[in-house]
Amino acid sequence: MKRVSTFGARLKKLRMEKGLSQLQLSEDVPSAKKSSISEWELKIRTPNLETTIDLAEFFGVSVGYMVGVDED
Repeated sequence: MKRVSTFGARLKKLRMEKGLSQLQLSEDVPSAKKSSISEWELKIRTPNLETTIDLAEFFGVSVGYMVGVDED
């Protein structure tokens, strides 16, 4: 389950670096709902592929980075 924990940790790190709340992120990335963002960061669930791509594009990172395959 390394990738689940990696995704949540990386999402929270990227969100915090931009100074965004979960609500603000959900407004900037419509496919990411606030309640889902919380579950992802708490490592309860992971988003679907479309939302993962949307988040990676928003943060300017690769999908591989988001899911823990790439280190940068």
